Amino acid sequence: MDQVGAPLHLSVLGAFAVRHRGKALDLPPSRKTRALLAYLAVADQPQSRQRLCGLFWDAPDDLRAALRWSLSKIRKIVNVDGQDVLLADHGQVTFLTQSIDLDLRRVRELSQRLASADIVELEQAAHALEGGFLEDLSLPRCREFESWRLSLTSEVNLLRATVLRTLVDRLASDPSRALRHALALRAMDPANSALAAEVKAVADAARELVVKAPNTAGQGAAQTPAGAASGPSPSIESKRHDVTILSVEIVSPLPGFASVAPDVVFRQLDPLFELAQSLVARHGGVATAVGGSAITALFDAATCDNDAAVACRAALAVKSIIESESAGSVRIRAGLDSGEVIVRYRRHGQTERVEVAGAALQSADRLVQSLRRGLLALTDRTRSRAAGLVATRLLPRSELFGFGREQIYELLSDTGQR
Repeated sequence: MDQVGAPLHLSVLGAFAVRHRGKALDLPPSRKTRALLAYLAVADQPQSRQRLCGLFWDAPDDLRAALRWSLSKIRKIVNVDGQDVLLADHGQVTFLTQSIDLDLRRVRELSQRLASADIVELEQAAHALEGGFLEDLSLPRCREFESWRLSLTSEVNLLRATVLRTLVDRLASDPSRALRHALALRAMDPANSALAAEVKAVADAARELVVKAPNTAGQGAAQTPAGAASGPSPSIESKRHDVTILSVEIVSPLPGFASVAPDVVFRQLDPLFELAQSLVARHGGVATAVGGSAITALFDAATCDNDAAVACRAALAVKSIIESESAGSVRIRAGLDSGEVIVRYRRHGQTERVEVAGAALQSADRLVQSLRRGLLALTDRTRSRAAGLVATRLLPRSELFGFGREQIYELLSDTGQR
């Protein structure tokens, strides 16, 4: 059984990473050394030195010396807190995997109890499996190791398909939540016409829910048309407000639009932006900036039961519905931060606008720009406010670019709690 509370955590799903008490450890630059560490952790049984030499080294140099060097680097990483995880003698090498938390082993254990597993647990597993197996540690010249890695990749893909299938089935009564999993399952088997029809049915059901949902945020519109009632609502007076800021941006297919006429681009993106604004409003948010490829929205703690959780749910809805409506051709990324901001209600001619200034706004904007791929990310401030209401995971620094040392979390799903 995996040691979930163990201080040492190894991630082999997606990019390889090692954490000690939640902090990412620096790994050796040698790909073979990192691959050796991953192999020992997953193999979960003593390995002879001769076999390890054959797996990773075929040069006429001193193979055992190369192995000794790699083991010395690994030992510095895993032998922590006075506990020897890596043991080696003259003949064999043993990795005490019972002392570590290994993500693959947790998912394997989960696959044995899918019917009784919690939905959030299943969604976390589906997200972990999305990255494949040791995707950053391909060693084509080490044929035996590469064959082993590819065989595990096949197992991980099968596990992912099984988890996604379970989620789609168990979330049949919640199509909005099931949609992202159905789309992911379809992407794994695009030629399956029956699956394509099922996904379309889920998408239609999710869209129908959005259309029928009551709009409770009408008073939060960012602009008031000419002739509308004048005077700002209490939530947007010119004063300090405690809020959560959601910054959403389209990250693809913008590069593909480089050679497309602007009016064509607008015709394709405008309906998606209108849908995103509608989703934000239906969740109680106020769109404070819309333009280019981005939308910024404010969720006021004074008018939302839990501004952070509501903003997170809005982000999940925008990503799920927009990517579905575009048949997966448009990808969304978003950043969320919470804190105090200055909200001004400014009149421009016959229209009125909400203007926001503050550290939370700047942080959310910087966060979305720092993300290397299409995902939803939130600061620890937002995560703390929404504690227990949304599922998250600590985002590796490799997924961020230029966002300081603050801990950032990926938003995975709504836990369903209210």
